[in-house]
Amino acid sequence: MKVIAIWALVEIDNLKATEPLINSLQDESEKVRIEAIRALVKLEAPNAVEPLIYTLNDKNNLVAGAGAEALGGIGDPRAFEPLLELLNSDNNYVKSIAAHALVQIDVSKAVEPVIASGLVLNSLAEDSKTTFVPLLNALRNDDPLIRANAARALGMMGDKRAVEPLTEQLEDKEIGVVIAAVNALAQIGDKGAVEPLITLLKKEDPATFSMTANALAKIGDQRAIEPLINILKHGKNILATACALGKIGDLRAVEPLIDSLKANTTGIGPIAINTALLNITNAIVPADAKDWFFVARLWEEWWVDNKDDLLRSRAGNEKKAAAPELDEVPLAMSRRVLQLMKSEKWGELKIIGPAAITIAINALSTNDKQGRATAAKALGEIGDNRCVNHLIVALKDKDFGVRRKAAAALEKITGANLGANYNDWETFWENN
Repeated sequence: MKVIAIWALVEIDNLKATEPLINSLQDESEKVRIEAIRALVKLEAPNAVEPLIYTLNDKNNLVAGAGAEALGGIGDPRAFEPLLELLNSDNNYVKSIAAHALVQIDVSKAVEPVIASGLVLNSLAEDSKTTFVPLLNALRNDDPLIRANAARALGMMGDKRAVEPLTEQLEDKEIGVVIAAVNALAQIGDKGAVEPLITLLKKEDPATFSMTANALAKIGDQRAIEPLINILKHGKNILATACALGKIGDLRAVEPLIDSLKANTTGIGPIAINTALLNITNAIVPADAKDWFFVARLWEEWWVDNKDDLLRSRAGNEKKAAAPELDEVPLAMSRRVLQLMKSEKWGELKIIGPAAITIAINALSTNDKQGRATAAKALGEIGDNRCVNHLIVALKDKDFGVRRKAAAALEKITGANLGANYNDWETFWENN
């Protein structure tokens, strides 16, 4: 009943209602206290700030969090210091809400304490004009935790100006800082990071190798191929190396991968190698976990038969840039991809690569609306720019569900949020 009474006061929309609402902040019921906080925000009561600050000391974390969220939304500078103290809370939920509220009230003042807390770094990344320079400065902080968190925030920001300072962090003495810098460079995806990442890769440090190989694969620069192949030949870090070579997709890796498969026939290594070969070549070679050496021999035979054609089609060892035509995809592969789409096994679709893209694109124009919606979602999960034009066309689909899935896929691939408006997406993609 008290909760109903609280919102009845809000409906009156009279500032005289604020006094009973403020009194309700002391109610024995945590639910009543939380609803009173929300009601005061709804009324925009000018005298609510001090009572709301008092709620930050509430013994119930949900009430303290609600108070912090309310103060962040109001944006009154009087709440900054009390919220700052809340960063010392033992409860991560409360700390996270307080950190976000500090950013809302005064992002320039909030940068250092929020970096130190390691929470809501995405909020700092969203306000790049204000936070970019402070984040760069934080990379030189004496505290390794602050350096690492600053690197993470810069990675979320995605600003290419941060590449050079982040590559300097690859030589940091603290491994946590190095790992944060590697991941940040992978997120930014700029080719200016390739050589420093290769230098780090060659150290073959177990603590950083997998992430460094993955970062190079994500950037996709061909300069990483030879260093990765050399490491593969030494029989070290097979899993991460094979995965990276598979993602980059350069044909120069095929023969070294086949040789590695012959030499490594137990554990999960051969699975990674075989997957990499599938991803690079888009071939269908039967895999038998009981006899990987035999599978390697099958790959050798397939490579001898198809090497010249593949090299010609890739125009001088360039990475494949387009999905195959539908009539070039074997029927068995088509059936497999459709089944994986139906089962929502996105990881396996990504491994298949271009053939999956072709089949999913074709499925966008079938008579089955559920199939079209599934295809749109699959293309979003695969995340390849080659899908964008087809997904934009799908925004004209007569079925709302298909249009909604296409819009979600476009957002996932591009990072833009334009809803399901065909014209907006067409203009965006033309300009980008």
